[in-house]
Amino acid sequence: MLFVLMGSQVCYAAAKQEVVTEIPQQIIVEGGGLEFISVSTDAAQGVMRTQYRVYTRGDNLNVRSGPGTNYSIIGSFANGSLIDLPYPQPSDVTNEWVYVTGTDVYSGKTISGYISSAYYI
Repeated sequence: MLFVLMGSQVCYAAAKQEVVTEIPQQIIVEGGGLEFISVSTDAAQGVMRTQYRVYTRGDNLNVRSGPGTNYSIIGSFANGSLIDLPYPQPSDVTNEWVYVTGTDVYSGKTISGYISSAYYI
């Protein structure tokens, strides 16, 4: 039996399980890419959060309300801005979309939504 002590929580597992936690160093998205910066754990939500820097050819990166071009654009991230990605991604995310949180370039408010990706591990 595997016994793991994590902070004030104790986790038991009947058998060792392989967990793939390899974080992509780069994610290519429509109009640019995301470059890995750091990783942290959101204990309240029980998820790992990864932080990436947006890079484009100078344009802003559109953020949509859902994982598809049929969803509306709810904001944009500026070139060079930092955004957070939960890991694992929500269940409605496919290899073509990434769920992210960051600061909208126009309103200055925090937004969460989807960006089109050509590649995500």
